[in-house]
Amino acid sequence: MTGTTMSRGIAGRIVRRVGILVPESAPAATESLDCQVLVWGNLANRKDLAERLGVPNSGPKSDTSLIAAAYRLWGEQLPSHVLGEFAVALYDRHTDRAFLTHDSLGLTSLYYSNADRVDGHADELTFATHLVDLLDGEVTARLDEEYLADFLARGSITTARTPFLAIRRLLPGCSLSWASGHVTESRHWSLADAPPVALRDDEEYESRFRTSLEAGVRGAIDGARVVWTHLSGGLDSSTVASIAARLEAPGLAAWSVYCPRFADVDERKWMREVVDRYRLPWHLVNIEETLPFSAPPADFLGEPSISVIHTALSRANDRLYAAHGVEVILSGHGGDGVLGASPGPEASHLADYLFAGNLVGALRGIYRWRRESTERRSYSYWLQHCLLRPALQHLRGQGISAAPRLPLQPWFQPEYQERMHLDQRRRQRYAARCQTPGRQQLADGLLVAALRNSLDAQRQRNHRVYNPLLYRPLVEFMCAIPLEQNLRPKCDRYLQRRALKGILPESIRRRASKGVGTPTFVEGLSRSPEWVDYLTQDSRLAAYGIADAGLWRLAVQQASVGQTNGDQFFHAGLAVEVWLRQLEEHRRMKPSLPVASRQYIRAGTPEPETAAEERHVA
Repeated sequence: MTGTTMSRGIAGRIVRRVGILVPESAPAATESLDCQVLVWGNLANRKDLAERLGVPNSGPKSDTSLIAAAYRLWGEQLPSHVLGEFAVALYDRHTDRAFLTHDSLGLTSLYYSNADRVDGHADELTFATHLVDLLDGEVTARLDEEYLADFLARGSITTARTPFLAIRRLLPGCSLSWASGHVTESRHWSLADAPPVALRDDEEYESRFRTSLEAGVRGAIDGARVVWTHLSGGLDSSTVASIAARLEAPGLAAWSVYCPRFADVDERKWMREVVDRYRLPWHLVNIEETLPFSAPPADFLGEPSISVIHTALSRANDRLYAAHGVEVILSGHGGDGVLGASPGPEASHLADYLFAGNLVGALRGIYRWRRESTERRSYSYWLQHCLLRPALQHLRGQGISAAPRLPLQPWFQPEYQERMHLDQRRRQRYAARCQTPGRQQLADGLLVAALRNSLDAQRQRNHRVYNPLLYRPLVEFMCAIPLEQNLRPKCDRYLQRRALKGILPESIRRRASKGVGTPTFVEGLSRSPEWVDYLTQDSRLAAYGIADAGLWRLAVQQASVGQTNGDQFFHAGLAVEVWLRQLEEHRRMKPSLPVASRQYIRAGTPEPETAAEERHVA
């Protein structure tokens, strides 16, 4: 784990015929093989890369040396060979060309801007892993209305747009090259391209699953001295914790949030199963002491995020991690999409057989699900909901939904709904088109999960959160295996449960449900009338013509007593309301210099006498 791993990320400017310039407070670029390189994050296959490239696998500059050597060997196909959660900015002195990339699933964000371009090109390109590092008066002046409409309609980030017209994000699977002032984006990876996998028997599937899972966890803990694992009581966090314990992760301990007042969502008895089995030190945080809405919003992330309501919990966690010197937190994030969680009582993935030209397989699947499911429905119902509807949705370019979508909420202004086509936006697929509905549903879910993860990582902190269940080889494998390996009428996550027999506590391995709900959300809001006022007095959503002020106030008041109908839309609206207020405050409190006017480090020249002068990094 390199020194840059624990930093605020990477940021800088790339200037033609000069190279990478970085702010004085940012990590310096490293010279290697006539390349300037900045790396942030974790290279999960560092040891393998070092052996293949003949580069030492140790030292403070080992990651940048590995990336430079990988670029010299593979060029812009570099991210196809590097695994982990990382971002890279590279300038090639040979060709006066820059290359920006990140891990294939986009778990580490990377933003860029060439807002000063003239006649289609610019002499400078700015970039950062944290969006706020690109903000200045000129950039923040123009908001992207399309971004806000997508976010409100979908409840998540789903496109390359950002809230600012002048800044874009690199999407999962994408890289950027910059030469002669021109930006070119290219796709190096897509889940749609993963070839099908057919193995000999169940045992071989189980073995391959365990191997990929262990590689993902091993790559996440490589080089760390103190690793904690988030344990929620569910199958996914228990899976990651159990594998980390078996791999003897250094300094391993479990960390959990518990809810003593809400029995339906208090998961401590399930958490204890893993803790006792592997004799893990266990650190508990009582949600009663850190309820949502119990502290004002903090950490302006540059984009809307529901995480703003969890300030108290985030601060409590940070104090706990700092007290114990934690470097890496392992998360079970992404497991629902990757490992075959049930999409609901309707098996919409059976429509995949139709796209493979296997009508007999589709009908057999319908027969099996009707016979074994607890849902007592007619054949016509199963045909319509498991075959015809998902097939038509896919052909129309829509996202695959196993159930009818909730209606848009009444607090949206009708004029705004119509002008921004909110209903149409929420029906569209998010990821690149896949061949079948089942794979499309997985790809869309992965895109949302990855971008949400990349946004959560925008908060400044002294530890990193890694997601072994989103390890690319594991994701590709789970996407490519036959449907029946993942989902059965009475058993979801079928392969995961089989493969982890003897590894997971048996009660968790067979567990069919998990405590869910929004009691802490409602409890926190009901105890915080100042938040109700903050969200509704002089509403920014109303000022922008997005919401009706009275109906938005009513929605917030209803949420405070447990009526959170259409959670997706309410959470999105809440996030945007807070973000618009934070943006105003950011503009008032931090009137940044334009990016081109900030002080950057430039090598080979004396110390600058004024803030406008620059030094270049050796």
